[in-house]
Amino acid sequence: MASAITFTSTTLEGQVLESIERIADLQVQADKNPNNISTVTAYNTNSLTNILTVTLSIPVSTTVGTTGKIETTAVENYTD
Repeated sequence: MASAITFTSTTLEGQVLESIERIADLQVQADKNPNNISTVTAYNTNSLTNILTVTLSIPVSTTVGTTGKIETTAVENYTD
């Protein structure tokens, strides 16, 4: 299991970016990503607009909760 991130950013947007960067870092390390999962599948910055576009593929598990509502949980892929 990968350890929790201690965020340095004070904004939600910054924390999202930190999370994406952490995932991108872990996914290229064979010892941290033994199943070779590609979560961050595209990461592009438009230099004209300063907009970052990220495409993610996150494996999930779904179950039906006690109230009948579908509950979605991310599947753990990375180790520390």
